[in-house]
Amino acid sequence: MNLRQAEIAKMLAQWLESYTPPRSMAGNAEALQRESERLLSVLTKFAPQDGYNGWVSSVLEQCSYQMKTRAWPTVGELGAACSNARKAMKPSEKPAAFVLDVHELNANRMKAGEAVGEGYLYGREAVEIIARGLIDQETMTKYRSAAFFRRKDIHGEEAALAWEAEAKQRHEDAKTARKQRVAA
Repeated sequence: MNLRQAEIAKMLAQWLESYTPPRSMAGNAEALQRESERLLSVLTKFAPQDGYNGWVSSVLEQCSYQMKTRAWPTVGELGAACSNARKAMKPSEKPAAFVLDVHELNANRMKAGEAVGEGYLYGREAVEIIARGLIDQETMTKYRSAAFFRRKDIHGEEAALAWEAEAKQRHEDAKTARKQRVAA
């Protein structure tokens, strides 16, 4: 359990102390534990990653207002309160959508000395990571040299030189295409 889950669990446990456990679970510690874990999973599913303390307090308070009895809420009741709280959040409070930036990811892999596809050495992807300043020239040169010498070791110098010439041409074509895209 991470810190976020532990804090939310503590808040939920304190809040549940004010209510009566469901009668069907009276005296059954395992059933009560499972039910509290189900309620916790609802809260952690909906709670934002940052600023969750205030959000959880607000949801639990809203749930209290909506409950018709002094018994613990059902998963559905708590889920509805959570859903309504998420809908009511201002756009600036809502979590940003996760966006995977493959160019940044591969540039970071190169900085860490990890393998990347040849497209990140020459061509469109390589042009993009260079233009965005995600990789320095020294690292790019090291990777390009390693690719050349690996190809030379496997296929011979002539094949490696032909590959390099084709890759450099592809790279120049990609640079020209990017300039045209940016200008448009």
